[in-house]
Parts: sequence; structure tokens; C-alpha cells
Amino acid sequence: MGRIELIGAQVLTANMLSLPRDIREAVEKSAIKEANELVADQLKGSIRQQASETGALEKSIRHDVRKAKGGNVLIGRIGADYNHVGTVERNKKGKKVFKKNKNAAGKNVRRPAKYYHLMNLGTKDRQTKKGYKRGSVDALNFREKTIERLAPIIERLFEKAANDALKKWQNENLPF
Repeated sequence: MGRIELIGAQVLTANMLSLPRDIREAVEKSAIKEANELVADQLKGSIRQQASETGALEKSIRHDVRKAKGGNVLIGRIGADYNHVGTVERNKKGKKVFKKNKNAAGKNVRRPAKYYHLMNLGTKDRQTKKGYKRGSVDALNFREKTIERLAPIIERLFEKAANDALKKWQNENLPF
């Protein structure tokens, strides 16, 4: 989705490294999960406002926390679920609606993960070999705008999680 650079990262890193590894990983995982939920909810709202024809893209947004390939770094991932598939049909009122169906086939099949980046980044003007204009999609940048708007909140969330864990660990390990 993008990176969020924490401004006070040196202090935060020092606080986190002073904790035992198992506690540090639990705090990191919890904070990343909370940040992911916040970003995913806000991203869905941005998509709903700017790019929703059927609601399929908004409903396909998922998030998870996992270890990076090296195994030492936890990362939060947010994006469109590739397995969110269905068809677009018209309801009784004539409005387009998305019907989730993992076995969908035909020309009305939609897989939001395949067009998520096109909606976010836009497309250039296209035309056929015969010269007919095919149009373009304007970049909405909902992903970048969401990250930019939430970065300070996420930074405070991580700082609070680290400080709370450090205080709790220090109180539990005070000599009597």
C-alpha cells in the first residue's frame, strides 16, 4: 500500500529494543493490526466517496500482519483481495450491483484486485488501432491521500503502544 515513515523513529526504536523480544513482537503486531484496521476503514470510505459504482472494490479491501521474508520484520498489508470475485447485474430499480460469486464466468465478471491500481493511479488516453478514442481514467490517489491523512495518527498509536508496553514491563520487573 505504501510506507508510513515515523518521525520519532529513533526514540520509538530505542524504547522497543529495550523490551524483551517476545513482548516487543506482541506490541508491534498489536499496533500494526490496529493501524491496519484504521487505514482499511478510512480507505474503504475514500473509495466509497470517490470510486464506487457497485461497492465491489470497497468490499474487497482486506488487511493482515505478517513477517517479511527475512523473518525479522513485521509488516502490515492492505489491499484488494484477489479472491473477491463476482458479477455485476442490474437490480429491479436498474442500479448496478455486485453479486459475489467465486465461480463467476462471462462478460460481467469483476475482480476488484485487477482494477484497484487503475482506479488509484489512473490511466493514460488510449485508442484502438483504427484510431478510435477509448478514453482514460483520472487518478484518484485515494490510497496516498489516506496514508498522508492518517500518518500522524498512526505515529501516535505506535508511540503509545511502545510507551505503554515499556512502562508495564518496567513496573513488572521492579526489584522489591
